[in-house]
Amino acid sequence: LILPTKEIFIQRRNRKASHVPGVIDSSCGGLCIVENDAIDHISSVYEKIKRELKLEPHEIKIEGISGIHSTNKPDLSGTIDFIVKTEVNKNNFIERIKNNFEEFFIVEKENLFNFIFEHLNKDIGFEGVATLLTALNKKDRKRLIYLVNKNSKKIRFGELHKSKIRSLRESLLNL
Repeated sequence: LILPTKEIFIQRRNRKASHVPGVIDSSCGGLCIVENDAIDHISSVYEKIKRELKLEPHEIKIEGISGIHSTNKPDLSGTIDFIVKTEVNKNNFIERIKNNFEEFFIVEKENLFNFIFEHLNKDIGFEGVATLLTALNKKDRKRLIYLVNKNSKKIRFGELHKSKIRSLRESLLNL
């Protein structure tokens, strides 16, 4: 979630969560709504943001899809990353969500690379890394993908093509 100040909201998952507890993650994420045998990504984004970030649909703007990625265990995901902005002012937003998260961070976009790097092998979830990487410039994104993938974790980025994610190499060539 990008605030009007151009800062990015990042949260720490609840330490009692059943899935990747206590790790730093992107603004919010979750499973998609399936109705009539179709996945409704947009309704899922609105529902999740309303429930977790206390923002009504008219208070956010979905700018588009920023990326598609897949990570290793425990996530083993195929995830669509969205850019979502709000015009709700920072103080109002913090007041709404302050009791929803054990810890959260509001990071200036220019400091995002350093924030991710500082937490990379400590307490940041790789789903969160993959999503937050899409907010970085091309050079910083490539550097962090290299750093993440040279360790034991793997994040694959690409395009959804015939229901499969194209290779990291193809994706990097098209950045």
